[in-house]
Amino acid sequence: MSGPTALEVERAVTVAWRIPGQYRRGEARFLYRLARRKGQIVEIGCYMGRTTALLVQAARMWGATVTTVDPFVPLPNGVEQATPDKWRAHLERVGLRPPRLLAVPSHEAARQWAGEIAFLFVDGDHSYTGVQHDLADWAPRVQVGGVIALHDMWFPSITGVARAVTEWWCAERDDAARGDSGAAWRCLGMRDYTIAFRRER
Repeated sequence: MSGPTALEVERAVTVAWRIPGQYRRGEARFLYRLARRKGQIVEIGCYMGRTTALLVQAARMWGATVTTVDPFVPLPNGVEQATPDKWRAHLERVGLRPPRLLAVPSHEAARQWAGEIAFLFVDGDHSYTGVQHDLADWAPRVQVGGVIALHDMWFPSITGVARAVTEWWCAERDDAARGDSGAAWRCLGMRDYTIAFRRER
């Protein structure tokens, strides 16, 4: 697969930025490049649709499918409440067709899921146990060569993501070194607060 041009990436980011959200432009470019692949793309947590817009645009370059998972629970600190209707309306307003939406908790969606995942973006429950569960439920479904990206790694006021991701990666590396696990992950890097890993085997 050939990589996207800088112009293609900027066009995708420009479209996504017409939707409200808290995602940064640098990590948006990183996310788009990571997600531009064949297969199934899963997004855990979509808020108003900014990152969904990036994933939908990346998916159509190779005919990939996108599924978004979000129970749309109230957010803390007075953050505007997202709803499925707002999410759909934002995507349609920028000319994008909303992908399949599972408006249920991530753990419940994982029980319904079938098939391998080419790209997984985790930006849902930011608690330590929430991220632990998302990694346990969804990471084993990522195909060899597939990628996981997680948002809010090292965000100053959010400690659960960094703790859960660090423990998961250390455990995966220890298992692989002992030959106890079929999975082996390589860190692809980080942009702003988005970190990514590729499944090597």
